[in-house]
Amino acid sequence: MINMRMTSSLKRQRKRRGDSQSSSLLMFLNSHSTGFRLLCLLTLSTVVFPAFQHSNDVDKTTKAYYGSITKSQEPSSVHSPLTDTSSTTSALHVSLTHAKAFATTAEQSAQEAIQVIEVITKDFESESPSLSHVNNILPEYDALSESTKHELQQILSYDKVSTYDYPQIFRLDELTEGHSLLFMSWAILASPYSQPMLLQQPEQNANVAYCQLLDMFGISPSTFVDFIRAIELQYKNNPYHNRIHAADVFQTLHSFLEDEESFRSKLSNIEHLSLLLAAILHDVGHDGTNNDFQVQRQSEIAVKYHNISVLENYHVEIGLRTLQESGLLNHLPHEQQTEIQERISQAILNTDMATHGGQVATYKLGNLDDWQQAIYFLHLCDISNPTKSTFSKWTDFVLEEFCQLGDLQRSLGLPVTPMCDRTSVKKAKTQQNFLKHLVLPAFEVVEFSNPNIMERFQANFEYWMQQGQDEES
Repeated sequence: MINMRMTSSLKRQRKRRGDSQSSSLLMFLNSHSTGFRLLCLLTLSTVVFPAFQHSNDVDKTTKAYYGSITKSQEPSSVHSPLTDTSSTTSALHVSLTHAKAFATTAEQSAQEAIQVIEVITKDFESESPSLSHVNNILPEYDALSESTKHELQQILSYDKVSTYDYPQIFRLDELTEGHSLLFMSWAILASPYSQPMLLQQPEQNANVAYCQLLDMFGISPSTFVDFIRAIELQYKNNPYHNRIHAADVFQTLHSFLEDEESFRSKLSNIEHLSLLLAAILHDVGHDGTNNDFQVQRQSEIAVKYHNISVLENYHVEIGLRTLQESGLLNHLPHEQQTEIQERISQAILNTDMATHGGQVATYKLGNLDDWQQAIYFLHLCDISNPTKSTFSKWTDFVLEEFCQLGDLQRSLGLPVTPMCDRTSVKKAKTQQNFLKHLVLPAFEVVEFSNPNIMERFQANFEYWMQQGQDEES
């Protein structure tokens, strides 16, 4: 936003020049986002200044032509329309007068535009990150080697991160030294600032519709990435429920909304932002156990949340507390802050697998409004691994986390959950049941625009069927 320093500068300009036009323009720009202000600057540079240059050209040409006619005109005793130049010189005189007037007006407009650009540019440089210096937003990127940056340019381009099946998620975590959630959030939600650094051929991607949510809500990109850093630190190093899983779910949801553009257009900006933030926060603070274990142990959070959606409520608590501490939404009206927080809470609580059957049945009946469908899609993204090419790797991670829980149960003298017993669990069998009884019913009720989703699911299911036969033999 244009700051107080800018407003004072405008007042001085108005006093000095008695000119309210440039002030009105600045007040107009002040009410819009940084992206919109940049668009205005481009308009000034491509419309006003060329018009000014054109007026100068007209002025010079008219003067030259008028002078040549005047000098060449000589008295003649024969009066003929073909030889009488009085009408020509009169027309040229009028043309020259208009050209001078236009040049004066254009010059004044150009001077006002220059003042506007100077003030806005100073404000933009002081308060907004430079598009050519990403380290103002993400110094972690600036610190990387050139070869790493080059690879990130390829795997974090908007086209890549908007693709449903994103196999580079693990490579992203390696390249960024454990900051996959930070970099993925930066690449997508801060795209008006991140993508110019990542696009190798910007002129060929001029029409890419970047995510504009930060600018729409006046959220500073630097404040946003500070918030993500704070969240990323609170994701634990579990085999499965970690920052990579959060980054994967966030990217999957974003790509799904890009594919389902007709549905995304039904969501309000607040709903869209809330949904993406919920994906980022949905497992923050997860300790690698599950709700049954928390209830079995009567943990502090189980008691606090009355044994209902224990971990999901805990994720909401940590996420919203960090959101408030970050000041990310503090500049918004109280009603908007409250609505965003409530929607984030609803979306995260909807990822509890205990609600899975009810959600599928409700969706199948078509008894959901647009927001309920949106949070259902977040739930699908949370269990979407079987619909991707990375399914086998994710399976290894989730089963290892289950087995670590089984080891903990055994060490505490508690009954070991069968699926968590590393001495007897069968990988292929667990996946067959998971895909057949949970994932398939949830996905098949949705008519996806992307046919690859269900095709990949079918291929993965056949893979586990074959693995099951080998496992039995």
